[in-house]
Amino acid sequence: LSEHSVDRIAAAFQDVELGDPRRTRRLVRTVAMLARQPSASVPAACVTDAAVQGAYRLVNNPCVEFDRLLVTQAEITRQRAELARDVLVLHDTTDCSFRDLDPEEIGYLNTGKAGFRLHAALVVDSNEWRRPLGVIAAETVHRSRPTRRGGRKRSGSDSAGGDKEFARWHRGLAVSSERLANCRSVLHVAEPEGLA
Repeated sequence: LSEHSVDRIAAAFQDVELGDPRRTRRLVRTVAMLARQPSASVPAACVTDAAVQGAYRLVNNPCVEFDRLLVTQAEITRQRAELARDVLVLHDTTDCSFRDLDPEEIGYLNTGKAGFRLHAALVVDSNEWRRPLGVIAAETVHRSRPTRRGGRKRSGSDSAGGDKEFARWHRGLAVSSERLANCRSVLHVAEPEGLA
């Protein structure tokens, strides 16, 4: 990414309220380092030991919550979407795997390995360039126990989380629709599972 893009991404976090301005400054610096090398590990992206330790202290701080970080991003995305007027909202779920962590601490994937599911709604300008505008809604799904081996997946639900986990699609649609109510047109795109 160009330095201009990195600065724009990092600046989107400068108004996040984390209870202490030093945390917010650390968040902006950490986001900038990760934006420069988005596929790198935290130690590789942060380069110095001090920056790595600062990033880990930041994400382990109880004041730094997923929803608190998301609300600022959703507001920026809403503003961009209203300027674009016509948008697509792309809903999808991805598995986030952490093979070196304890699943008792972070949760279980279908494979029984450590991880969680991330369900996100990405807003895209529906005009000619399909420019990404940001994430308008997201949630994490943590399973406290592994799925049964060889168990059949129930129709209309995820095997471990049941209907509550499956409802992530409807929650994502509802939240993004509410936040984008002032756009001229909003078209939601989801897998067939999300439309059931």
